[in-house]
Order: sequence, then structure tokens, then C-alpha cells
Amino acid sequence: MKVPSFMLKKLYVKGSLEASGDSFQFKLKNNLATATVVDAPEIYIDGDSVDAEDISFQVGGGEVAGTGITEDDPFRLEKGVEVTVASNGLEVGPGAHKLRIKVATKEWDTLDFEVEDSA
Repeated sequence: MKVPSFMLKKLYVKGSLEASGDSFQFKLKNNLATATVVDAPEIYIDGDSVDAEDISFQVGGGEVAGTGITEDDPFRLEKGVEVTVASNGLEVGPGAHKLRIKVATKEWDTLDFEVEDSA
């Protein structure tokens, strides 16, 4: 089942983009429904792809590497939970940026949406 982009944009916590040197992070809050992520996320910032090895999810005091997420070892994101998505290896300066987030889930197929925020 495909979730419309306008609904997916509500996952992004506006104003959460932070950048420092060659790292950045932002927050997502799952206000929709529990989802099981079954593959490494794809993240683009201003059209530049972020290497999956450089992405991690921080939730509930723990951290999950983006490349560690597979169909056999999924990442379950419960409804109502906030997650910080962090990345190293790509320099992001201050100002406005366009983020594209693409995540494969068991329940909802691929979630793919874009947001704009400022660091």
C-alpha cells in the first residue's frame, strides 16, 4: 500500500535539522502507524546521496546502523516514537536544505518523501 507524500511529510520534525562539520542529524516522529523497516534507508540532502554506512537511527537510548537493517534483522518503529537520524561523512552548511528520505517497510512498501528545513 502506497502512503501519500503529504502524509509522510508529517513524520518529519520541522526545525530538527542540525549540521556540524561533516555530520548532520534530524528527527522523525512516527505519528502514523507502526512500521518495520526492512532495508538500509536512502537519504539525500540537496540531491547528494548519503552513504548507507554513514547513517544511523538513534531511538530510546540505543543506536542502529543503517546498513545493519535487513529483512532478516529489521528495525521496528512503533507509532508515537521519535527517532534521530544521524549521518557522518557529508558536509552540510548552514541555511535551507532539501531532504529526501526513502525507506522500505514491510507494511507500507517504500516510503519516499521530501521536506525542506534549515540548519
